[in-house]
Amino acid sequence: MKYKSITYDPEPSTIGVKNGVSQLEFYDHFISEHKNSKKIEEYLIKSDIDFFLNNEQTAKEIDLTGLKGRLYPLANETDLIVFSPMMWGYNYIVSQNFIDSLNEVQVSDEDYTIYRVDIENAQNRNYYLLFIPIIPSNEVDYVNSILYKRLRSNASEKKYITISNFQEYNDLLDDYPFYDFTQLALPSTYKSKHILNIQNHVDLFLSDELIDSLQSKNVTNLVIKKHPKLVIPDHSL
Repeated sequence: MKYKSITYDPEPSTIGVKNGVSQLEFYDHFISEHKNSKKIEEYLIKSDIDFFLNNEQTAKEIDLTGLKGRLYPLANETDLIVFSPMMWGYNYIVSQNFIDSLNEVQVSDEDYTIYRVDIENAQNRNYYLLFIPIIPSNEVDYVNSILYKRLRSNASEKKYITISNFQEYNDLLDDYPFYDFTQLALPSTYKSKHILNIQNHVDLFLSDELIDSLQSKNVTNLVIKKHPKLVIPDHSL
């Protein structure tokens, strides 16, 4: 299976607002009114990544149905909506169009969870918070991955680096925290998944089949990226 990473379009022409990062807010009073407000705060908003990963199953099962949000003035309704505050495992609010594509390519129920939310000033009432489990950094196949050192923007060449394991990756970041992947590899256990969320990588990876389905539905606020390349070798070390 082949993959590409996706992101959203931060331009006002797409999302409507000029902040470039969020179209919608789950305001504090909306969260505090929800039946699971304490768990939302503890597991999804105020926790660090280590706590979240150690309690991911509990976090995934927190029922967010009916959580209220509000679009900012001038924000556009799109099929992918970026929101605030950040919640671990939740990259986007998505429309029914997006869910239809997940069903069309038969994405396993084990690979995502959705909760219908209440966007009080939206015309479309069918929006869902989409949870994708986070693959921990220590599960990345570093032998088949390639990194490069992020230099100043006008640097003429990239310095590519290969490493052997997670410890070497941590050592690199301790020495210089600005490394990006030009190729990212995962073990073969992930080869059948259509949607992947990897720790320390901002964007989701989607299979080409899922992307084709989304594009056939003209899903809005979906940007397909060329890099990094995701590979899942048949025999990872």
